Amino acid sequence: MKPAISISICLCCWNDLPYLKILFGSILKNTSVPYEICVYDNGSIDGTQEWLQKQLNIKYILGDKNLGTTAVNKAIQMAVGRNILWINSDMYLLPGYDKELTKTVDKYKGSVLVCPYIIEPQGFYGKVSKTIVHDSGDTHKNFNETDLLKFYDTVKNKSYVDIYDYTHPVCLTKETWDRIEGLDEDYFPGWAVDCQFTYDAFCLGIKPIKTGKAFVYHFVSKTLKGTCFSEEESAKMCSDGLKLFNQKTGLTHSSLGQLIRQGELI
Repeated sequence: MKPAISISICLCCWNDLPYLKILFGSILKNTSVPYEICVYDNGSIDGTQEWLQKQLNIKYILGDKNLGTTAVNKAIQMAVGRNILWINSDMYLLPGYDKELTKTVDKYKGSVLVCPYIIEPQGFYGKVSKTIVHDSGDTHKNFNETDLLKFYDTVKNKSYVDIYDYTHPVCLTKETWDRIEGLDEDYFPGWAVDCQFTYDAFCLGIKPIKTGKAFVYHFVSKTLKGTCFSEEESAKMCSDGLKLFNQKTGLTHSSLGQLIRQGELI
């Protein structure tokens, strides 16, 4: 008898096959708890759909149009794990992430959203302390896995209490995800939808926390800015997303952070 699925790793993708291969490689190498992978493809034409069909250990839906980030809702409908991990397609999950995330979710049950620490190459957030800055490659072409793992060994036991970001990636119980009612589909292609998700959770008394030994590497929107939209298009969509968030909540990106920090559990 197979053990119950501990974590359902859920994501959407769109024309980002090289990054998917890096991500799935990290899942295979660095996941030790019983897991499943659930993917919604947003109508890719770069070979992603054909590649997914050849994988034996991935649940997938092959869409015919781009639903944006909120396509994750459809991926999660396939999930049977007791916990959900919502991630980006342009990430690498580092060793131990799974045990640390699930242990923390189990400790607090449905009262939290558990977020790993994010390692990113220099250049996206600048001097704002939201991530751990280390450059192990800013695209799939120059990604240096050996360098990343060496760096991870130097930080995995450190405390980064000053680093705070909103809820993405995030691990939570499936019941909690359903209670929040998933991602708000008014956001397309998805900028600021993580802020809205965090706010919706916070209004229900569900608070985001960091956990000290779970880390992911993030290539930082390369799948959108690098292949799908220009810098100008990306900037406009980001601005539009933040305006929508302000209209819906009366908050800005910064004031949301202040609100959460005041009630943070850690």
